Amino acid sequence: MAGERSAVKVPKDVPLAILGPLGCGIQTGAGTVMNGLRPQAGSSLVVLGAGSVGLAALLGAVVCGCSTIIAVDRIEARLAFARSIGATHTINTDLLPDLVAAIRSILPRGADYVVDCAGVAQLIGPVLGALAPLGTLGLVALPSAVDRKLELPWFSVLNSGQKIQGFVEAIRFRISSFRR
Repeated sequence: MAGERSAVKVPKDVPLAILGPLGCGIQTGAGTVMNGLRPQAGSSLVVLGAGSVGLAALLGAVVCGCSTIIAVDRIEARLAFARSIGATHTINTDLLPDLVAAIRSILPRGADYVVDCAGVAQLIGPVLGALAPLGTLGLVALPSAVDRKLELPWFSVLNSGQKIQGFVEAIRFRISSFRR
């Protein structure tokens, strides 16, 4: 059940297949990049997971002017679509299982930003090794269970000044816009 403030009236002739991703995917993915991370033009960004949230994050990176945008997934059709909408590089984790080496071959200094839209713990910890000094890892995807633990390389994060931040539907709004 959704609250009244969460409901949006839409025309009856708009297909639900188009409207569905708007409710979560686009505002979460693009909102995380554009309103949360706010990358400068020329930055590099890696998106883990090329589903609706990841593709929206990728589009947010395009809008922000990121110069290197890497989409990571294991489904080739998703990666092909990611290339068609702005990914400068793609990594298929089934073909290149060493994700850090694959990213570092493209970005030797590391990525300025990584956005996790996959929720695969086995990717999140290691991908910090592909994050640049002072880089930011944005956690967007939900874990497979609410009590799921995430092991992270504490010392290297601290030593390189990296930041890990969680985002939930990172939209910007004014409370006054909800008043009648």
